Amino acid sequence: IAFDQQGKYYLEINVDYSTRIDVRECAGNHIIYYMYVYGVLDYFFDQQDQLYIIHQGYVDKIDLLNGRKENVIDLSTIAERKGEKRVGEDYTFVSCCFIPDSRYLAGVVYEPPYDYNRIYLFDMGTGEIAAMSNSVGKIAENGYIQIVEKDEVLYVSVVGSNGKSIVRYPLLFDRDRNLVFD
Repeated sequence: IAFDQQGKYYLEINVDYSTRIDVRECAGNHIIYYMYVYGVLDYFFDQQDQLYIIHQGYVDKIDLLNGRKENVIDLSTIAERKGEKRVGEDYTFVSCCFIPDSRYLAGVVYEPPYDYNRIYLFDMGTGEIAAMSNSVGKIAENGYIQIVEKDEVLYVSVVGSNGKSIVRYPLLFDRDRNLVFD
């Protein structure tokens, strides 16, 4: 169970034969939205009564006031627009984090044709890529990649085929909390 920052909603994830997500109002305990989804990686609420669900290669935005669901990011579509030819499975999220007080999502994305992972910064307002890094490495057997944001720095921890590493990516924002790139 997870609550939004304002205490209006809470989210329940029930895993059985499939994964069901229920969003309820705290005041009345009524289900206001539910969906079945495969491969939930993360979720977060924003300040405008919206819930974002990150699963496989997608980010879905649910407007909790009217129950409307919108696909904000589709990694396969982004790869096709870049001219990438996919082989086998689609691009998928490995780890992600929402950058607080901004409209950006930072995610480590697995790119199957090249068999590596790279960091993407997504502008959630447009659903487009704001920036991307070079490869951060391959995951080793029993390895992992984790990305977190702290004090406007992205930290990426990789336990991969080349051992353990931590990479830092400082973020620079203007006063309107838009990312600035040198």
